[in-house]
Amino acid sequence: MKLIVPLFTFVLLSSAYKFTVPPFAANWHLAHELCSSFGQRLVTVETREKYDKLQTFLKSSDKFTAVCMFWIAASDLAEENTFSWLHTGRLVTFAKWSPKEPFKSKDRERCVRMKHDTATLNTTDFLWGVMPCTNSYYFVCETVEDVISFNG
Repeated sequence: MKLIVPLFTFVLLSSAYKFTVPPFAANWHLAHELCSSFGQRLVTVETREKYDKLQTFLKSSDKFTAVCMFWIAASDLAEENTFSWLHTGRLVTFAKWSPKEPFKSKDRERCVRMKHDTATLNTTDFLWGVMPCTNSYYFVCETVEDVISFNG
């Protein structure tokens, strides 16, 4: 049985990115499964350009508030304190960590979320933090277009 839910979708027409925020929160593992069930994946943010596009998208979504958090596809579940992207296995090289992050923990805080909190973080940017994967937050799915090239 395929899960069908209404989605808030905003397509950035000037870019190759298509982001979706479902209308409910989930833990990190369920967020990954739900994005897959929608034919998408939990969002990776490997460049400043994509981070900027994602921020623009989130600030225009109906889930944007003074304090809001969203799961992204980074974690250190494969190797403690080494953050990588779920779908590619690539190391996280671009990051917008909050002060004192990534927090080195031996047990619970392993998955990465983006947080907007102008009062506490003293910025209008979404900053990254490591949280227990079992926490429930909104999450961002992305559509990834497969590119096939032929020589000939």
